[in-house]
Amino acid sequence: MDLKETLRHGRRLLLAGGVAAITALALTVGGLFQSPEELLQEEVQNPPLVEELDPGTDDGCDADADDADCDETEKRRRGGVRAALRDRILALPMAVRLLAVLPLWLLGSGLTIFASALWTAVSPLLGGVLNSLLLLAALFGAFLLAVKAVFPDLPLKKILNRRTVPWLLLGGLALSVADRVLLSQLEGYGPIRNLAFAGGFLLLLAAAVLSFVRKEQRRRRAAPPPEAEAPARDELVVFDAPGGPIAIRRDCKGQQKT
Repeated sequence: MDLKETLRHGRRLLLAGGVAAITALALTVGGLFQSPEELLQEEVQNPPLVEELDPGTDDGCDADADDADCDETEKRRRGGVRAALRDRILALPMAVRLLAVLPLWLLGSGLTIFASALWTAVSPLLGGVLNSLLLLAALFGAFLLAVKAVFPDLPLKKILNRRTVPWLLLGGLALSVADRVLLSQLEGYGPIRNLAFAGGFLLLLAAAVLSFVRKEQRRRRAAPPPEAEAPARDELVVFDAPGGPIAIRRDCKGQQKT
């Protein structure tokens, strides 16, 4: 790597680090203040410091302490750190908070709102996609086991071929969509959902397996029987010699016998 490429790579790393640092600062400031009014309130002259625990004192989280006491101690410690950060920011001059901290707060609040809205919109979709993937995995696995039980000699690539895979995908997706539609449109479907879903799954699986078995049986009946190989015979070679003919028999393994 030459010097120019090294400098270009260093600038990219520096830019990425700067963006990450600004984003982290923005999210921190956005979490400390709920509104711009809190950020632009009167300056705090003497901000309180975070109370540090003496290592020799008991902080409530020794070996004999209860978990609830430890959680409460941890919450108080974090609350003290958060309050100290707020007071440190409020101790800055108004001009610094207005020109530097307020843009960070706007960026952090916007990112938080966008992330919350995106998760609210996407989480139901992700749940539906996960359920569909689990359904397809169960359908493919049950289909493979059933077909292998009927035709143990059939390889995997002939079971999951270009005909069976699309039909299994379409059937599984149709079952998943039908389940979602019935759940949202049909009252009283909730109590019988599991039973109806299991019945639809078994019907879909049975239809796919029976169709494949019938086609495979027809293919095997239509295939010509394998030709029987002729038994290997020894080859007899006769040579004329002064003392009379000599017969040499060569067996099927290539060995010579006189």
